[in-house]
Amino acid sequence: MSDSNLKGYNILFPAEVIDAIADAVAARILGEINSAHKESPDILLTVEEAAALLNKSAGQIYQWVNKTQHGLLDFPFLKAGRSLRFSKNELIEWMKNNSKRLENRKKLSAIS
Repeated sequence: MSDSNLKGYNILFPAEVIDAIADAVAARILGEINSAHKESPDILLTVEEAAALLNKSAGQIYQWVNKTQHGLLDFPFLKAGRSLRFSKNELIEWMKNNSKRLENRKKLSAIS
């Protein structure tokens, strides 16, 4: 319905309904604001910075990149020309996923 079709109609809502709608909208907006503040901005790291973050050598980082390029690993990296860069958020997520895999392997080896 366009605005011209609504002329002449008076729709009244009880105060409780208006308050409930306002509360729901405010909660939704606050939720969006809070989640936006919790997400850290992504930073691109150099090989040396990625190595420091992962507590590994630069040589280990290059090996993981090489294995990923050959389909043997899923290490996250970006390549622009000859430059390698690493998303800090993706590296952190990769660490979480791989530490879970390592724990699962240890559990499986303990069972066998």
